[in-house]
Amino acid sequence: MSQKLAVWYIRTLCTIMIFQAIMQLAHDTLQNGWDLNMGKLDKKTKAIARIGVIWDHFFQGQLFLMALLVSEYGGAPVRKIVLALLAVAFFPLAGLATFLLHTDAVNYDPAKRTAEIVVASAIGILSWTTLVATYNSVDDKHSKDWV
Repeated sequence: MSQKLAVWYIRTLCTIMIFQAIMQLAHDTLQNGWDLNMGKLDKKTKAIARIGVIWDHFFQGQLFLMALLVSEYGGAPVRKIVLALLAVAFFPLAGLATFLLHTDAVNYDPAKRTAEIVVASAIGILSWTTLVATYNSVDDKHSKDWV
C-alpha cells in the first residue's frame, strides 16, 4: 500500500483533532457539555476546571499540529513513527486512561465515558491498521501531492 494512504490519514486525523481543540478554545462552541460531565460545580471550581480544559486543548492542538508538520516534512520513516505514536496514544492508552480516571467516583457521565473509550479505541485501531498497511511502502514521487 502506498504512502499516500498514510499521508491522507495523518492529515485527516490531525486536522479533525486541531479543529476540536480550536472549538474548545473558542469557548465550547460545539456545546459538548464538558462542564456537565463533572457533576455539580460551584462558580470558582467551574472557572478552575475551564482553565484546565483550555490548557489541555491548547496542548493537544499544538501536539497534533506538530505531528502534522513532522509528517508533511518527513518521509516514509517519519510517517511510520507518527502513526505508531498516534496508534499507541489512542489504543490502548487513551481508552485505558478514560476507563481508569473517569469513574463514578468523580461523577463522570457513564454514557459519555463509554462513548469516549469507543471513539479513542476506534481511532487507535485505524492508526494501527494504517501503520500495518503502509509499513513496507516507500515514498513515491507523488505521495505528498495527493489529497
